[in-house]
Amino acid sequence: MWADNETTQDLLGYQVHADLLKKIILADEMLPISIGVFGNWGSGKSSLMLLLHDGIKEWKEANPACNILQIQFNSWQFEDFDSTKLTVVETILDSLKRDIANRTDLGEKIDVFFQKIDFLKAGVFVLKKAFENLTPNRIKKWLPSKDDIDKITGDKEYNELFNEVSSGNSSKFIAKFRLIFEKLIEETEYKAIIVYIDDLDRCAPERIIDCLEAVKLFVNVKNTAFVIGADERIIEYAIKTHYPIEQEKEEISSPFSDYLEKLIQLPYKIPKLSDNEQETYITLLLCKNTLDKNTFDNVHKKYVEFRRRDKHSKYNIENIKSNNIGIDFSSVEYMLTIVPIMKQFLNGNPRQLKRFLNTLYVRKGLANVAGFDNIQPDILVKLMVLEYNTKYATRFEDLYKIQRDNDGILPITEAEEEAKSEGSIQDARWKDNWSSEYLTKWIASKPSLVNVNLQDYFWVARDALKNEKPIASFVTSKVSLIFKNLCSIQLDRVMKRQLPAILNSLDEEELNMLLHLLNDRLRKNPDSQICWRILNCDENNILGVMDIW
Repeated sequence: MWADNETTQDLLGYQVHADLLKKIILADEMLPISIGVFGNWGSGKSSLMLLLHDGIKEWKEANPACNILQIQFNSWQFEDFDSTKLTVVETILDSLKRDIANRTDLGEKIDVFFQKIDFLKAGVFVLKKAFENLTPNRIKKWLPSKDDIDKITGDKEYNELFNEVSSGNSSKFIAKFRLIFEKLIEETEYKAIIVYIDDLDRCAPERIIDCLEAVKLFVNVKNTAFVIGADERIIEYAIKTHYPIEQEKEEISSPFSDYLEKLIQLPYKIPKLSDNEQETYITLLLCKNTLDKNTFDNVHKKYVEFRRRDKHSKYNIENIKSNNIGIDFSSVEYMLTIVPIMKQFLNGNPRQLKRFLNTLYVRKGLANVAGFDNIQPDILVKLMVLEYNTKYATRFEDLYKIQRDNDGILPITEAEEEAKSEGSIQDARWKDNWSSEYLTKWIASKPSLVNVNLQDYFWVARDALKNEKPIASFVTSKVSLIFKNLCSIQLDRVMKRQLPAILNSLDEEELNMLLHLLNDRLRKNPDSQICWRILNCDENNILGVMDIW
């Protein structure tokens, strides 16, 4: 299994993106800058930002004379705060004060810098006071009183700040804040203050705007860099919701994009994984799950070296084995049959790939506990990709019904042949609902489902059935196996000899499960010889009277 967390162990080849952004941020002439790390949900934005953070940390350690402060702000964690905008500013000021307190090169000037930071914090408090009519009572009690702020700033400064804000002249305060903040960074000789704002796209629209405007209005000054991770589509939606501006038809760019461009100077979009990158990522995940830590760390080290030389090729199991002679990779190779169909039918999103694999491993574990030793991972994956496709998820339900009505075997031989040879399906049983390009490709793809009994596969995946309740959900694996063994008995005399002992070994609940299975089989096929053989050979009437219909 794999944790669904951001990581600095780069399995996606994102180090090259982190290195580029590091180079931009450390170039003095590029600051101030706001960088938008844009990508869809699960594309690896947080991991890229962590790689960037660690890369700059290493640079700082190699250049101890350069002062760099890195601040991480998770906007989602502060979404319930009434003023996210001011919370961002406060977090930056608090982090700056802590860092200055730990510096030995500032000497006696530290107290002066603390006074300036406290003054800026007091200004933020004043803004909160000015808007206290909008603040719930449960928050008001935590805000400073006038006496509290007087102790920090002195009465005169407080009155100036309060008068400016309460008179509606908050822009004057913001301008003063920016000047003092910029001067503070200059006097404390910071090469860069870098603020990472993550998970912005999880917030409500008004909170998203608060964060972006806090950056632009207050703290985007000389020697600062802001790295903002978000889904660009969600940001534009937030802008559109917050500023409902009508767009003229003849306008080339939208007002929402224009507004975003004013807030984000450098949009950096994470590209979708190529097929080779997907195969590499899945292979490395399988290795990480199977190998011990030291062995995998060596595999990863060799991969990083390979990726520095080659940005295009896949790093597959053959590459890995060639650098790790004597290591047993059989358990990884057994699972690699799933790679082609995952590449073909999933969208290449790193988080989706990881979650897909986690679901696969849970179901394989369930199959192992249930005693389904014949389940093949590639067949299970072929069924699961339908389940994961929002457009065709109902086809997963359809497959369940089809195999249920045919004793687990899909009547798919003709449809597979047509899909492979002609690219279109004429088989009447599949033509109407399975003729799209995607589904035709799915039917034609490997592994073949011809003559594959899917009952056990749907048993382990029955949690995905939204509208159908499978008969197997009522039945334990023990009863299912007994029923299967009974169905394999072909002679009446053998059935009569073995049946009493089998039935007497079951408790009342298990007998009911067996009745469910018999009923289900007879509903599908009232002429089922094996079901009638079981019933007729029950000479002691242990099963009792059945209501078949």
